[in-house]
Amino acid sequence: MKQIFTLGFSFCFFLLFGQEAKTEPQILTEVYSLSIGNSFEFDDYKIRFIDVLSDSRCPKAVMCVVAGEAKVVVEVYKENKKLSTKNIVFTPTVFMPNKKGNLFDSEKIKVTGVELFPYPSADNQVPKEDYKLKLLLEELVQ
Repeated sequence: MKQIFTLGFSFCFFLLFGQEAKTEPQILTEVYSLSIGNSFEFDDYKIRFIDVLSDSRCPKAVMCVVAGEAKVVVEVYKENKKLSTKNIVFTPTVFMPNKKGNLFDSEKIKVTGVELFPYPSADNQVPKEDYKLKLLLEELVQ
C-alpha cells in the first residue's frame, strides 16, 4: 500500500512540475526620431521621412472650430529598392498606435509613425527643417 501511495504521489509530482514552463514572447520597443530627408534602418529595410505635405493642426492655446491635421510622406525600401510610398495623417482625435504597423508590419516587426512634432504654436510657423517624425519599433522576441 505504501508503494502504491509513493508511486501515485511521484506520478502526480512529475505531472505537475515536470512540464516545461511556457515563456510568453517578449515585445521589445524602441522609439526613433527622424528629420526630413533622414532614414531609419532595420534588417534589410529602410524607412525614409520624405516631407511634410501640410500641417493645419490647431495651434497650442488657440480655440479652433476644426482640429486640423498634419500629413507626411514616408518611403519604405528593402535592399535599397523602393517598396512603397505612404502618406500618414496625424489628427488630435486619432490615436496612431491603434494603427500599429502603419509603416511596416510583419510577423516579428511593426513600425508605426506615432507623432509629428513640434506641435504648431500661434506665435510662428514651424520651419520644415524643424519637423521630426517619431517612430515606434516593436520587435517580437521568442
